[in-house]
Amino acid sequence: MERNLRPTLAEQVTPASLFRSLRLEQGKRSARRVPAATQPVRSPSTARGRPPAGVGRHAEALSSIAAEFGITIVSTSRRRRPGETHAAGALEEILRDHGADHLRQVMRLVRETGPNREGLWSEIFAAVSDVLVSIPAWKDREPELSEALNTIHLEKAREKAVSLRPWPVRGSLRVLLWIALEERLGPAA
Repeated sequence: MERNLRPTLAEQVTPASLFRSLRLEQGKRSARRVPAATQPVRSPSTARGRPPAGVGRHAEALSSIAAEFGITIVSTSRRRRPGETHAAGALEEILRDHGADHLRQVMRLVRETGPNREGLWSEIFAAVSDVLVSIPAWKDREPELSEALNTIHLEKAREKAVSLRPWPVRGSLRVLLWIALEERLGPAA
């Protein structure tokens, strides 16, 4: 008598059955609790399991520099209000790559120019920084640069850069800003 070695339909493994078993295993793992004594202590800002805005090696320096200009860095999980920004990553990148003085100049140029006071978008900070790094001669002409930025509405330029997607917003905004500044300050030397 020959026995059928082929599994029956009930014994066959299907992708759905594998998925169900995997989900059950994951559920068992997440159900395990760590004893209270070994659980990390969470501050109120991380009570929901998210790190606070601006967390990184430069978080304290970044927060204090932002506070100098009346800017508060907030989590992207909440809507920003006037004087608040979600740009922690971009600001931290500028601080890490170019230093505190450069970050202060970028924040001053954005925050202290009339139409751009509330243009606290990461792309705006990054584009202003990129232009200053690319053209050091303009960096040394801050009063003229500030006057020129008073005539450029960076949020409208950002909206134009967003409309040019799929090109990166930061790169498009950088070019738009460069052209506008070159018209006002003369060609880059």
